[in-house]
Amino acid sequence: METLVFFSNKGIEVIKGVKGKGRLNIEAAFNFPLEEGAMLNGVITDVEMVESVLKEAAKSNKSLFQNVKLIIDSSLIAIKNIEIPTLKKKDMEKLVSTEFEDSAGNYEDLVVDYTMIPGPRKENMLCIGLEKGVLETYVSLFKRLKIKIKSIDVGLNTILQYVSQTKDYKKMTLAINVVDGKNMLSLLFYEGRYIFSNRSRLLADRGTESFAMELSDKLSSLMQFHKSQKLEAELNMSIYAGLDELELEMLRRAVDDQEMNLFMVPQTPNIGVKIPAQENYVFSEEFLITTGFFSHKKQVNLYAAYLKYLKPKKEMKPLHKALILPLVMIAFFLGAFLTFYLLGENMQNKLVEMNDYIANPDNQSLFMEAQGLTDQLDEINARITKLENLNDTIASKPLLVSEKLNQLASIRNGAIELTEITYSEEDGILHLAGYANSEKDASLYVDRIKETGYFSGVDYTGYALREMEKTITTSAAATSTSASSTTTVTVFDFSADCYLKAGE
Repeated sequence: METLVFFSNKGIEVIKGVKGKGRLNIEAAFNFPLEEGAMLNGVITDVEMVESVLKEAAKSNKSLFQNVKLIIDSSLIAIKNIEIPTLKKKDMEKLVSTEFEDSAGNYEDLVVDYTMIPGPRKENMLCIGLEKGVLETYVSLFKRLKIKIKSIDVGLNTILQYVSQTKDYKKMTLAINVVDGKNMLSLLFYEGRYIFSNRSRLLADRGTESFAMELSDKLSSLMQFHKSQKLEAELNMSIYAGLDELELEMLRRAVDDQEMNLFMVPQTPNIGVKIPAQENYVFSEEFLITTGFFSHKKQVNLYAAYLKYLKPKKEMKPLHKALILPLVMIAFFLGAFLTFYLLGENMQNKLVEMNDYIANPDNQSLFMEAQGLTDQLDEINARITKLENLNDTIASKPLLVSEKLNQLASIRNGAIELTEITYSEEDGILHLAGYANSEKDASLYVDRIKETGYFSGVDYTGYALREMEKTITTSAAATSTSASSTTTVTVFDFSADCYLKAGE
């Protein structure tokens, strides 16, 4: 039996289950509430409170925390889905260690691991990274409680493994949305394969019409992204975990597309529940933690990666260090001496051959004839150079077409509002300015701009916190009337200068 522990924004979820022969049986489920603010975006912000709750839970049930696997879900988790050739395990470990080097400035001390997921040709490599400081808080907490951790996985990966191992999702094109408090993780699948994910911070109050409209806007962004990929299968299904029936019904009324089917995430036949009191476990509410039982044979284990990260690197002995410089100097001077000696011998032999060749009368006659042809060739080359320079000038001008602008708009994912778009044709610089719901959304948007491949470089100046007034319109279905209210929200201004590639 395995015990999964997930720290959601509402509390600590604990599920005990047994998985074998492709089927999972839930044996027990517990939920230990936390006060608001104890957890924020997957990070433990009130360690003393969380430790107290876990201590009381362990005290009341001695066998609760055995064979423990932690699930963490946060926007701080770095994810990359890449196609790779067939590689050895050692080569794959080297690859994942370098995959996040281009985004290292956005993180501190990334601990990385990988697993395999279905790809368009064969299996893709899913690279996962999480800051050491975030992991350290969890590891230290369980160490103080004397609870042994077997492994640490991340929510996005557990969902991908569950979908790939559940035949009900085979070849399906759909969106899966997991709502945790006011955070939402959305994943897009095309014919059973993961192609895109997005995280959103929901601003409206749960259970309101404004909340339903906000979810509808997020779904529209997913649909626009799917259309932009020009895939054959249409996106006409979106399922939700973490909503109640009333919120789902309000969302159905808010969505304009009548062909879009909206459902609560169903409990698939490969999951059984053996808890006497069924009210202790509701699949749609415990969806994310339940998927943690569906590990890949090469499962993600950030705990093992964290312990490996902490191991000190072997240092060279002082005597060996002292010998390095003298040995390098000796090798350098010996190499230089041999090189110059051999060059000198070779040059002397070639000089004798050249003098004999020049003294030959036939060669002198050919030289005069060649000289005349060279003058003619120089004139032709000069004209060709002028034409090439003209072509280079034309090709060096960047092209800004509507397809690029549409792509920049489609990758906003509903979390970005652009307030300014200017383009300098002379310099080929596209200036973007706008605001995001969170500082992470702004940074992620800039990363997605880079991934389009349209630009040779992107200068991101960071974000600035400010408050703005936002008008929210609510509708009353009974009276067919609507009302508007203005609220103040916090947004993060940012700007980026994007250097278009020449001639593309």
